[in-house]
Amino acid sequence: TFAGNGGTESGSGGLRSDGALSLEVIDSTITDSNATGLYVTNAADVTVLRSTVSNNTAGTPFEGGVVVDGATNLSIAHSTISGNGGRFAGGVKVSNVTGDVRVTWSTITGNDTDVGTGGIFVGQTIPFVLSNSIVWGNTSGGSASDITTQGVTATYNFVGDTTGAVFQLGSDDNTVGVNPEIGPLADNGGPTLTHLPQPGSPVINAGQPNLLFIPSVTDQRGLRRAVGRVDIGAVEVSSPVFSIWTPVNPARLADTRPTGETIDNVAEKDGKLAAGEQLRLPVADRAGVPANAVAAVVNVTAVQPEGLGFVTAHACLPTLPLAASLNYTQGVNLGNEIIVGLSGGEACFFTSEAAHLTVDLVGYVPANSGYTAIEPQRFLDTRANGVTFDGSSQGAGPAGAGGTVQTRIFARGNVPFDAQAAMLYVTAVRPDGVGFVTVHSCETGRPLASSLNHVGQINRGNEILVAAGEDPLADICVYSSASTELTVDVVGYIPAGTNFESLDTPARVLDTRAGGVTIDGLFEADGKLAAGETSTLNVAGRAGLFAQPNTVVLNVTSVAPEGTGFVTAYPCGEPFPLASSLNVVTGVNGGNEVIASPNADGEVCLFASVAMHLSVDATGSTSL
Repeated sequence: TFAGNGGTESGSGGLRSDGALSLEVIDSTITDSNATGLYVTNAADVTVLRSTVSNNTAGTPFEGGVVVDGATNLSIAHSTISGNGGRFAGGVKVSNVTGDVRVTWSTITGNDTDVGTGGIFVGQTIPFVLSNSIVWGNTSGGSASDITTQGVTATYNFVGDTTGAVFQLGSDDNTVGVNPEIGPLADNGGPTLTHLPQPGSPVINAGQPNLLFIPSVTDQRGLRRAVGRVDIGAVEVSSPVFSIWTPVNPARLADTRPTGETIDNVAEKDGKLAAGEQLRLPVADRAGVPANAVAAVVNVTAVQPEGLGFVTAHACLPTLPLAASLNYTQGVNLGNEIIVGLSGGEACFFTSEAAHLTVDLVGYVPANSGYTAIEPQRFLDTRANGVTFDGSSQGAGPAGAGGTVQTRIFARGNVPFDAQAAMLYVTAVRPDGVGFVTVHSCETGRPLASSLNHVGQINRGNEILVAAGEDPLADICVYSSASTELTVDVVGYIPAGTNFESLDTPARVLDTRAGGVTIDGLFEADGKLAAGETSTLNVAGRAGLFAQPNTVVLNVTSVAPEGTGFVTAYPCGEPFPLASSLNVVTGVNGGNEVIASPNADGEVCLFASVAMHLSVDATGSTSL
């Protein structure tokens, strides 16, 4: 925020850039200066995105809002230019641009000049595109004056006065001289002030039709644009809420064992995979997964692996990504729940050592989901020879017992700065002893929760959903109770505008141990489950979870199991499924992240095949 600054007649009161550098102004506010708000000269590319420039008033002979005098390209998108005043241009003045000028999904209103143009002035003949924007209510000397240009391709705009503009061929579907009925500049959500279209406004659903869903397209507030026909201007009035994932009754999709069975007899009894072999598994059009699903939520288990190794799940990419989805130990059945992208309806599972594989489906990511699966990228590797995708957060050495390592996740790689949460695969490599790892935003204190449990010298990993802090540039902290090397791979993220609500910190909602403590005193110290016993866990409305959750993201940990077995999470009241959510080994604490579907009363059932204690930590939920 640049607010209340003073300037001279030769410069800017808010922000000035004078040089050869590109400039990006994102999610920013420039307001209440007594000179030009944003003044740019001799720049390369200039981008104003999801920002507000308002109430800047320049003296003679300068302009109040945005002045770009010398640049390669200019883009103003999903932004508001409002209430600025100047001598020759109140809102936006453009000159000496050698490339393109684009103003899209923006609102330019209430700007005033003494003798020039109140809204947009482009003083040269260049490629100029104006689309899906409101340019209305700007004045010059008290008269309407919204746009002056020597030529503009304008589509799907609301423009008040066009007498100063030359509309080129291809311009179409503009509404001229009609009040767009927008409210005053106000806090309508998001980081900046905006003008919200009022009920019945003609700009609602009047934008470019037949737009395909594009995850990066948001309004100025950071909320998702509609699928199909959007609203005109910087704000999408009824931003749609997109489902992250759709739960299904757990169903086995693959079982390579000689006695293996699947829900539809496909991908069963195909034999153990050899070291370096890959299972190519059809997922779409099975167990309720639609043909256009973009990812699947599955529990992958390595059965009777013949060595220390890993499984990498991916969308059948030509090159195997540098990432792991499951780490296993020779002879020990181990599983992990993951979200794997689909390509042509298929997912691929690579195993580094010979092993049988089972794959259990618990949900899918629909085509218009807010969840974005990305090609797995390594963000942290503390090993001496560790390599990350961008060369940072690598080779720093192990986290000591009780130590914390930090790494940036958001606004890095393929994870945008405004993502709500990121899906990580965290691995403890050669830990010194029995312990646990907790992942959380460094903005908060370490919560009473574990993200990953491990034993000495055995590599163990788990997929973890971690929420962003208030500051998108804040690091993510990875605490380890025992000394261990650590790797972190990112496989996807959740943007704003979805039906998912992440908890600021993970919260313990069940702990059966004698000294067990939960966030609200419920479901604690109830004693070890017997073999074949089922625990009924109510999650509705607890720890910030939705009162009527569609799904909940849980980290389920088996503590001191008395045999080799498994845990299955499923909606209470539904038939017991042929699927496992967590595999356990005698005496070894182990956990797995589970996307569970509660019943209508908010209850998740947890079946234990052998006697064990259970602890459950919640990290978020989706609404119905």
